Amino acid sequence: MKQTVQAPWWGIAPWSWFYSLRIGLVLLVLITIASIAGTLIPPITGPDGQVQLSSLERSQRLIYYSPWYLAMLWLLAINIGAATARTILLKVIPALRPRVPRGGEFFAGAGPRAEIPFGGDPARVEAELRRAGLSVWREGGAGYATRGRAALWGAPVAHLGMVVVLLAGFSSSFVAREGTIQLVEGQETQWMTPRGGDGQPARLGFTLTCEDFDIGHHPRTRIPSHFISTVRIKEPGEPARRERVEVNHSPAVRGWRLHQTSYQELNGRRQRLALWHPELAPTTQTLELSAGQSRPLSGAEGVEVALGEGQPPRWTIRAGEQLLGEGALGQPAMHLCLRAERFEPDFTIDSASRTATSRSTELNNPALLVHLSSGGQELAHQWLFYREDLKAMMHAADGPYAMELVEIAGEAGERVFTVALTERSGGTPVGALSLGLGREACLDTPAAEPVEAAGPWQVALVEQMPLYMTVLTVTRNPAIPVVYLGCALMMLGLVLAFAIQRREVWFVIDEAAGRLRLAAAYRHAREDFDGRLAGALARLAEPAAHDSAKRDSGKRVSSNVA
Repeated sequence: MKQTVQAPWWGIAPWSWFYSLRIGLVLLVLITIASIAGTLIPPITGPDGQVQLSSLERSQRLIYYSPWYLAMLWLLAINIGAATARTILLKVIPALRPRVPRGGEFFAGAGPRAEIPFGGDPARVEAELRRAGLSVWREGGAGYATRGRAALWGAPVAHLGMVVVLLAGFSSSFVAREGTIQLVEGQETQWMTPRGGDGQPARLGFTLTCEDFDIGHHPRTRIPSHFISTVRIKEPGEPARRERVEVNHSPAVRGWRLHQTSYQELNGRRQRLALWHPELAPTTQTLELSAGQSRPLSGAEGVEVALGEGQPPRWTIRAGEQLLGEGALGQPAMHLCLRAERFEPDFTIDSASRTATSRSTELNNPALLVHLSSGGQELAHQWLFYREDLKAMMHAADGPYAMELVEIAGEAGERVFTVALTERSGGTPVGALSLGLGREACLDTPAAEPVEAAGPWQVALVEQMPLYMTVLTVTRNPAIPVVYLGCALMMLGLVLAFAIQRREVWFVIDEAAGRLRLAAAYRHAREDFDGRLAGALARLAEPAAHDSAKRDSGKRVSSNVA
């Protein structure tokens, strides 16, 4: 009667589901699809084109930090962990035990294999195999030798690395912290606004100052080609250092990562100054400063330049508490040009195309699209409305000058538009320009003389530029080093599995027949022995051939004597 072997409890469903290959593959496919979908989620932008919710934030909320995605990570980690434990218990540990052959039938299905005459000591076989780089276990005239046993751990170590990565990804949603920092050029802070919290600021543990913000645009567009924040970082007990924060370059400080997220152009102005000193001539240095900001002067250790907030802005140069120079800036002359690009008598936005159009030819809601520039640089590009109620509701465009459409004269085709310009920072009227559609009109603003400087330092205003506020994202995720550890384990497992060549050798000596049987097994099937094992076999065969020749010679001598 045939006996049935009962499977262990962990090999019966539902326990076998924990290490089921089919379930693991399904989970892996679902996680891969969800992860790819998360990279395709677009950001949410406002009417002004500024990013209100980045694609990363949306993908985290919808996918990566969602309960269903985290549950799949946890289940896949359990599946791979259970399969790895099963592999270690059923395959790795038994394979590590020496398997000494007990009979000749062991070699029947082995390959490659060999049988040679041998009448020597079994210890000599052990010595030759050790000489070939193998570890040997011998029991009497039989033994087992192996090399590269570490390769057995390749797959378990790689799978363990995957489990570590999955668990780190699962824990990221609980241990990761993220917040935002908004800094105007020249401003400093020690606080951030955490994401997903109650909106209360949290201390960073270091001081962050935005020294400069640089932005470039693609030709003939307002689309940014790059935007970079230059920040000064001051940690407690450490000297201050400067870092550039830009897309794809996120410096680290005290476990935090600083990421350049977005920016906003403000109504204020930023001053580019030229500084020189009689003893340092003809060297002239340039600095960009905002009102209330101070910056160190390169090449002069301990010297700082500061700009006040009054009108006209006053500057000071100090070395610690010592005042080296002070004065006030003059206002540079500006050549402003205004062009009337488009006019809609009854302005509206088409709901389908989201473009500006006109509902009729009547002056129900007149709007004029204008372009303001100076020296070839665009200062503003916006719609100006004529109705008073819409002027109050109109979004204030960025730039140094505010514009207002104050008069529309003439009939269709010959209309003349009058636009008034005002300094946005101080509210000082600049002038009014009258122009026709498609025409350009220009005016020059007067230059204000600088106040006499006290001290040897001379400071001149070179240019006034837009003032920006940079928006930085700060992140800290303690699970990241764990992810790196998991990746290192996966790489180690691949090295163990593929770089180490594992081989096994079995031998037995038949003393009655004077024969040595030897068989080997390799990770990749082959028909012959490798070079080192073939050399050991040849050395073991040499004394046997010599002894056989001596025996044959002795028999011939005895025969001749007889």
